[in-house]
Amino acid sequence: MKRWEKCRSCIIPREEEGREELPAYQCTVYKMGHVYIKREMDAPDTRSRWRSWRRLYVELWGTILRIYRAPPHEANKQRLGRHLPSRLAQWNKYYYAPQAVISLAGAEAGRAWDYTKRPHSLRLTTAHGPQLLLRLSSHVEMISWIEHLQAAINISLDLEQRPMPRFMTLPTRAALTGSAMSPRALELERAREQRRREQREILL
Repeated sequence: MKRWEKCRSCIIPREEEGREELPAYQCTVYKMGHVYIKREMDAPDTRSRWRSWRRLYVELWGTILRIYRAPPHEANKQRLGRHLPSRLAQWNKYYYAPQAVISLAGAEAGRAWDYTKRPHSLRLTTAHGPQLLLRLSSHVEMISWIEHLQAAINISLDLEQRPMPRFMTLPTRAALTGSAMSPRALELERAREQRRREQREILL
């Protein structure tokens, strides 16, 4: 009789141990669409030189944000068999290749309360990369993008490094309906956002 058979408290390995078939990857956070983007910062301490608004195509896939000049699925319409003419290939690469691929690990996304020039604007601040303003066509669309970005951020880090998930909350009925907030409420939200940023800088 083997030694481990004599020990009743021993853990006997299963026959399929180490040979389990893992499930296929399934993306649970996905959103895409045309968005107006303004680049505020190229890096945490580097102000961007190109700060104009640009209409770009944004694709959120899991914890990665890809930015294109044109929707990538339209590239299939431009294909002429397996080989493309050189000019068409260059044009295809310029418009349909990702202009930027941004990791959302450690990023923050929320409404840009301090930016009042354009409505329906949100701010995406990455840990080591750019800081972007995203302007949407409506209040509802802005809320949808914030929720999807925050969901992607919440799953972007390892379990040991994840902070408590942040969920978007709208403090007033006016914000929920998209109507104009009172100056007092807007000032309170700006002050709250400023305190949150200062606390984050102290923790870092």
